[in-house]
Order: sequence, then C-alpha cells, then structure tokens
Amino acid sequence: MKRVSLSPQVVELVTLLRDQASVNKSSEIVNNGVSLLIWAVEQTRKGRTIGAVHPKTGEIETFSMPLLDKIKVDKDGKEA
Repeated sequence: MKRVSLSPQVVELVTLLRDQASVNKSSEIVNNGVSLLIWAVEQTRKGRTIGAVHPKTGEIETFSMPLLDKIKVDKDGKEA
C-alpha cells in the first residue's frame, strides 16, 4: 500500500491522540480512525444520524462532516 503524506498539524493530532489513548503506534490511531469512518459511512447510508448521548442527561450531540454530507441514501440503505 502507498504511504500517505500528512501535514505537520495532522501528525501532531495523531501524536496527541496516541498519547491520550496510551497506544504506541500511530498506525493504530489511523486504523481506528478509518474503522470509525467506515462505520459512520455505513450508518449514514442507512439514513441514520451519528451522535453521542450524554449518559446522565440523555442530551444528544450530533456529528457531521463534509464527507458524510456527500453520502447518498436510498430506500434500501445503500449509496445511490
């Protein structure tokens, strides 16, 4: 697989996330990020909204990003 070039800002964010998650390899952060994005795309294709629920109040904060906004949904839950 081809290597990906990352901006210094993204490298800094990956390093920060690696430290926060107590993992040794940046590739683990990237792999988890890709897994999360795959899941978010699948949910969007099904017409679902991505969100986080506060455990005590039930408040829901929705998540959006330009990439997910481009995903088309049809009645079968598949990308159109």
